[in-house]
Amino acid sequence: MPDSVKKVIRKLIIILGWLVLWQFLSLWVDNQILLVGPVTTLAALAERIVTFAFWKTVWFSFLRIGAGFLMGFLAGFVLAVLSARFQILEEIFSPFMTLIKAVPVASFVVLFLI
Repeated sequence: MPDSVKKVIRKLIIILGWLVLWQFLSLWVDNQILLVGPVTTLAALAERIVTFAFWKTVWFSFLRIGAGFLMGFLAGFVLAVLSARFQILEEIFSPFMTLIKAVPVASFVVLFLI
């Protein structure tokens, strides 16, 4: 058996193992609000995936995510160009950039979610 096939099989076994663990944990917790299992999750997805409302929500989510990414990119690009052109802007944004580089990105995500 080729190594690439062995790697795929190994990955599938690992994924299956995590799914089985997830299912057992959800059965052990026995509270759908705290931890829903993969079987229930897939059943709910199968039920909703055929509805127009689901795809409308998915589309608008992608639209908002894309718009946010584009606005962030444009704001960063404009500020980078202006900071390269005007020394004072570089000095103004320097402490913020130092903070961003020093603190892990995940901590900002958690703070924004709160």
